[in-house]
Amino acid sequence: MNAKRRVLVLLAVAVAVVVAAVWFSRGRSVPESSHDVGVGKKRIASSSRNSRRYRRDAQEDGSVSVQKNKSASVRKDKSARGKGDVSTGGGSGGRSHGSERKREKRRFTPEMLERQFKPADRPIVMAVQSALDRNDFNAVRESVAEAKRSTSTEVRKHAIESLSWFGAQALPELTGFMADEDSEVAEDALEASEQALSDMEDAKQQFITAAQLMQTFANNEDALSSFSSVLTSAGSEIVLSDEEPAAADGRETVVGVISEIISLGGQVAEEAKEAYSFITGNDWINVDEAVRWSVDPDNYEAPDMDIE
Repeated sequence: MNAKRRVLVLLAVAVAVVVAAVWFSRGRSVPESSHDVGVGKKRIASSSRNSRRYRRDAQEDGSVSVQKNKSASVRKDKSARGKGDVSTGGGSGGRSHGSERKREKRRFTPEMLERQFKPADRPIVMAVQSALDRNDFNAVRESVAEAKRSTSTEVRKHAIESLSWFGAQALPELTGFMADEDSEVAEDALEASEQALSDMEDAKQQFITAAQLMQTFANNEDALSSFSSVLTSAGSEIVLSDEEPAAADGRETVVGVISEIISLGGQVAEEAKEAYSFITGNDWINVDEAVRWSVDPDNYEAPDMDIE
């Protein structure tokens, strides 16, 4: 009897221990863990907000410093710049010479011609392709004039692609397609025009041509943005010139051309002001101040005055 009683007592104690352990685990560990997770999430969220705020504040503070000191810093780093290696200007306006592009000319087999083009369009496509195979720009230009009148968007796209092989000399024909009624054709023409402009070897000529195109397409938002990028890139390269008086002449060109664009007003003027700010590291104030900068950029200090 005593033995049975002892067994029952031991079982009761064991059950009590198990119950206590379960209660302790549920009563403390789970809520505490839940509380810790909640606090942890709050800490993470707070840290993320602070990190984003810090980065934003740093960017806002740094952008002013970088912008104001851009002109001086790039001049100090001229020795590190290789010939033709210009990464300033941001966007698609950077240097990209045609010799570096690796692509193949598209050629149409009789089967492809029959499948993709109407009978009336096939001779036009073949004429363009034949001229391109001979690398005869004048013949391509003459064939493209007929292709431009085609009702087929594929024919017009092929004409743009063929012209693009000739780079800057084909700019008049390429930009002529930018007014095409088909948005895809017009977009192809803009991309090809921007690439042809970027392929120009002479930065000064590239800068002047970009400025002319900005004025011609002042009411075309996409074109204005694209050509402004090239203008900014070329202008940045011009002001990095090491040799005087070429450097002074380059700065004079930059100021003169940008001043002319700004005088037109509207969105094209705003684009030109942004380009001036990026190239020189100074906000546009007026023509007189721009000339002062061009004469002595290293010692130029912008005055506190209203911006025109």
